[in-house]
This record gives sequence, structure tokens and C-alpha cells, in this order.
Amino acid sequence: MITLKLLNLDEVRRAHERLITQNDALMHQVSSAGGIAAKVHVNTQNRFVRRTGHLQESTTTSIVRLTSGRILRLGNTAKYADPIEHGARAHWIPKLENANAKILHFYWEKMGRWVSCERVWHPGNRAYRFMSLAWRHAEAVELMLLKIGMRSIAKRF
Repeated sequence: MITLKLLNLDEVRRAHERLITQNDALMHQVSSAGGIAAKVHVNTQNRFVRRTGHLQESTTTSIVRLTSGRILRLGNTAKYADPIEHGARAHWIPKLENANAKILHFYWEKMGRWVSCERVWHPGNRAYRFMSLAWRHAEAVELMLLKIGMRSIAKRF
């Protein structure tokens, strides 16, 4: 049986507190960097044609602290984010019920002119998975930064 006798228990406690503090700071930095990486990915690496930029600008990130640690939450507030992410079947787009206008009026790029009608047939679209891909990118960035940061902390002890 091996018996260890700690002569400087106060020093061990201080080192442990320093380790916990540095680890907590690292986790916050890594999560923040992951959020930035996800937003950059959405803005630069999407697989669909960027028209207004509203979809990209509506991407949000937040760091949520739980008792088990932190998580990076990635979201998008644009109404049409879900059909772009997961795809959409062909469907009719009616005029808005609460709108004062009796018809839809919009510029149709393919036809090169303004169009007015009561409803429009949307042919649907494939899933672009822009949020899923951004999440994977953020995860890869976080893992890389965690490895570097943990090595750096470990060298100090």
C-alpha cells in the first residue's frame, strides 16, 4: 500500500482554485469563439444564393450556463429559416391575411419584372442545412481551441 503525505495542503488548494478559475475562463472564451465561428460560417459558407442578407443577419448565438457546464446555443429568428434549413415542399403562398393589400406585389428576378397576383406557387426548395453546417464548424473550432487551451493550462501546473 502506498501512503502519500501532503505537507503543503494550502498550496495544493490554491493551485486547485487557480485551475478551476482558468478552466472556467477558457470554457467561456472557447464558447464565444465557437459562436463567432458559427456566425462567420453562416455569412460566408452558405450553399444558397444570398439575396437580402436577412437570413444571415438573423443568426443568433448565446452561451447558456448550466450546472453541468456551458452550451453554445445557435438560432435564427428569420421566419423562413426552417424551410431553408430543412427544405420545403411545393406550396401556394397567399397574400398575408392581416395585410391591407389585396394582392401580392413583388419583383420576380427570373422574369425580370414586377409581378402582382393574389397568390404564388412556390416550387419548394432542397434542404441547405446552413445552421447544421455552421454548428459543425463551431464544434470543430471549439475542440481545437479546447485542446490548445487545456495544454496551456496543464503546462502551468
